[in-house]
Amino acid sequence: MTPTRRIRRSSLISFALAVLVTMSIVSVASAAPRKPGGGGSTTTSATLVPSCNPCAAGTVVHFSGKGYDASQYKAQLDFAGALKQVAVWSDGTISTDWQYFTVPGSYAVKAYQTGSGGKLVLKAQVTVTIQ
Repeated sequence: MTPTRRIRRSSLISFALAVLVTMSIVSVASAAPRKPGGGGSTTTSATLVPSCNPCAAGTVVHFSGKGYDASQYKAQLDFAGALKQVAVWSDGTISTDWQYFTVPGSYAVKAYQTGSGGKLVLKAQVTVTIQ
């Protein structure tokens, strides 16, 4: 195989992978909002604050918040469809980093905790703009 063909083949593979990744991110970001676990009511006493907004693509974004139920020890964050469990400290605060905002756009980030009946309850949400 000639070097030119090798370069073309690797370029084609790279392009195809980039298209697939972009399509999966767009489909996750544009999916209809859902409530994990059947959903429940929304409370507004908790906060969720990003370290930047807007943020540069590829930046590690730090999220912090307060007002969470410390007796549950954890909260679930939904980063536009990607889920992450985070610790809830004894003072009801959370803190975590997210480094996977690589494509420009707006992303909904939601924080849930378990409510009565074992259903997840939306505690706080924020939209992060990536440039």
